[in-house]
Amino acid sequence: MNNPYSELAHRAMDKVKTSFPEDLHRLATLSQSDFSKLAPRGSNPADVCALKKAVDEAAAKNLSQAQLYTNIKNLGTSVFTLGKKLLPSL
Repeated sequence: MNNPYSELAHRAMDKVKTSFPEDLHRLATLSQSDFSKLAPRGSNPADVCALKKAVDEAAAKNLSQAQLYTNIKNLGTSVFTLGKKLLPSL
């Protein structure tokens, strides 16, 4: 069974590679609930919340990909792993 959010996430991830700032803003505008639906099943809710917060902050401060990468990496291995799944352009 296909998860419609997975397909949406994959399409969004492809776009992130070419238009990071615009797509970062789109991810930041998602509600926490919608953002959580993009995460793989079994993801730690605290990790999803931390990643969402980092994405929101990056969009609000207009951070670069490299800055977001560093911020997510500093949140720990599990958040970084989740971030790589949702934002493969990192």
